[in-house]
Amino acid sequence: MKLNFCLRLAKKQSVQIFFLVMGLYHLAQSEPWLANRFAQNCAACHAPGRVNVSAPQRRCTLSCQGCHVNPSGGGLRNQYGKWNEERWLYSFQTGSNWKLQKPRPAIYPEQDYADQNLKNYIDQIDDTPGSEKRKKFSKEIVEKGIALKESPDYLGDAPFDRKHGAFEKQMEPNKSRFMARIPAEDPLRKQKDDPILAGADLRYFYLSRQKVVTVPGTDAVTTKSQKMFPMAADIGVQIKPLPKFSFVTEARFANPPDRSSWDQLYTSQPLIRSAYLMIDDLPYNTYLMSGIYRPMFGHFDVDHNSLASTLTGLGYASTWKTSSVGTAPNVPFFNFHSISPMANPTANQDSGFVANVGVRFVTLGASATVSYWDTKANNPTNGNFAGSRNMTSYAFGGMIKGWIANLDILKIKKSTVDATDEGQSFSWENKYRLWRENYFEANYAWANTAKTLEPGSASEYSFGFRSFLISGMEIEALMISRSNVTKSRTTGATTAETLDTLLQGQFHFYF
Repeated sequence: MKLNFCLRLAKKQSVQIFFLVMGLYHLAQSEPWLANRFAQNCAACHAPGRVNVSAPQRRCTLSCQGCHVNPSGGGLRNQYGKWNEERWLYSFQTGSNWKLQKPRPAIYPEQDYADQNLKNYIDQIDDTPGSEKRKKFSKEIVEKGIALKESPDYLGDAPFDRKHGAFEKQMEPNKSRFMARIPAEDPLRKQKDDPILAGADLRYFYLSRQKVVTVPGTDAVTTKSQKMFPMAADIGVQIKPLPKFSFVTEARFANPPDRSSWDQLYTSQPLIRSAYLMIDDLPYNTYLMSGIYRPMFGHFDVDHNSLASTLTGLGYASTWKTSSVGTAPNVPFFNFHSISPMANPTANQDSGFVANVGVRFVTLGASATVSYWDTKANNPTNGNFAGSRNMTSYAFGGMIKGWIANLDILKIKKSTVDATDEGQSFSWENKYRLWRENYFEANYAWANTAKTLEPGSASEYSFGFRSFLISGMEIEALMISRSNVTKSRTTGATTAETLDTLLQGQFHFYF
């Protein structure tokens, strides 16, 4: 019956969705599953042909800090993340007028900085060994890099697999020789040279919804709605006055579904997403940071209405006063977060800690993470969550050919002054790469409790299509069905059933 309703709703709204998509396709997003997707493509993070350095100096990682400024993930993308979105996360090439997209890099043997080409490149300037002109030019290459050669074609991943031109097993202890093989456009140089990094994104939503609430002994209550509204806008800035020292702040402007005007997006609910100091790029890719932000926990889901997000209470407005230390030297990663109450008595008053340990591999883009959360609100009548919460997450992911899967198993316990509730949930996300950066997706989640962690059960499934048409733009269309059953604590009898069925179109523009 749920599926039949979804199909009828899709047929009814197909015309609106078509014009909506064609008119507003200029929006997209970046998510953790992309680490699984691009893990086997070395050029998805930097220019091809990178040699390696000793372990203490090594930064290469597939953890969140591989693409994001915040090592906990989400928010402002670093130079490596911007390289990925500009050169890889699109399906169609554009002309030079679209400034957010750049061509794919040419394969390593064609690059002037390649071993077999570098000497010839310098010889063209001056072929006299030891000449001052040759020394000066060589010094400029080390300091500024050679221009990256780009491909006019839409190259796939295969030429950039680590088996076809990467040199991670080749160590280069000489810093000058290492930098000579880093082109001018590479993220490593940009990260060192740019003292200010900025980014922004905008999410626009279309929702067609039918909600049926049934209370035993009464008639079912059905509500229907159809809305199109700007949901959220984020603006972030990283200021880096010293090579390893950063100040980062991100503002978020949120908007309820009942407010459709664009100006309401910026006036309805302005929030602070993060504000922190960070020292990173320390030996073994270690970092220290402190401020206001959301610590890493489990498999991050950008949908704050998903079953996992609802159960954990980690929504779009969730931030904590946190101090963190972590390391991600390559395959393994670890981070620890200490949470303390905010000075503002109306803000989050939680205290406790969060810890994550995991591994991420190039092979099959495989990943596994164990996360543990233990916090308690100092004021049981205030704060983001009134009481204590204890959560454990086991998250796994990987990519086989075109299929990308992520599994998250959650165990949650929360206590308030009135009761203690606990439960488990299972979330399974699937994406299949149809053509270039166009994906079919199907997701399923189930919990042995109600969404509030009271006695009952909850489930959720969705399926649809996601497309990265050009860089910085994405469209997503999903059919979603969410059910929630609440039962009495004393008798175990059902007290309410809710079936929420949606046709959702999301548009996200980012840079």
